[in-house]
Formats: sequence, C-alpha cells, structure tokens
Amino acid sequence: MIAACKETKKQALNDFEKFYEQFHADSLYQIEHITFPLDGLPGLVMEQSDSLSNFKWRKAGWKYQKKVDFESGLFNQSLSDTNGTITELICDNDGFCLERRFAKIGRDWYLIYFVDMNFRGKPNAD
Repeated sequence: MIAACKETKKQALNDFEKFYEQFHADSLYQIEHITFPLDGLPGLVMEQSDSLSNFKWRKAGWKYQKKVDFESGLFNQSLSDTNGTITELICDNDGFCLERRFAKIGRDWYLIYFVDMNFRGKPNAD
C-alpha cells in the first residue's frame, strides 16, 4: 500500500512539472489556467491594509509569468505540498519574494493565489 501511495505522489509531481513547464512557455495556456479573479497581493506592499484585504488580480491587467532561471544563483525556489495545494516561494538574495499557489481542479492544474514581489527579510548568512 505504501508503494502505491509513493507512486501516486510521484505521478502527481510529474503531472505538476509538465503543467509548470507549459504554464511558463505558453501565455494563452497560462491565462486559461488561472482562477480569475485571483486572490493575492500586488508587489511592494509595505503593510497589508483594509484596502488590500479584498485585492484581486484581474485577467485584463495580468502580466505573463515567465520561467525563472534558478541556475543563475539570483533566485531560490521552495515548493511545499499541503493537501494537494502546491505553494511556491521564489526569493531573491535581498529578501524579496513572490508566492504562488497551485491546485488541481478537475483534471488540470491552476494558479489559485499570487503575491507579487514583496520584502520578507534578508536570508540568513551562511
């Protein structure tokens, strides 16, 4: 039973990786795989205020999300899976991060939450 569970998780991860590649390679595919109006926050928010508590990203103003070059050393990525929702955190070396959440709805993956680049604090020095 454990082997079957591991295999199912591996298949789900492979499925997400395929989606992730296409999401960043095809702007039309990307737009079709976002749950607009999309919850989240705009970039460079100093503090969350009441005016931002109902913030939504709209299709009309959406900026195409390009794939980040993690091999450049300028950005780090962390992924976590919580009950089928994959949270991605991408941070630069100065402590600015963006957060995206993806979930499978039906047979397809969708971006369900997006916080643009905001300061979260400098990473700990080694």
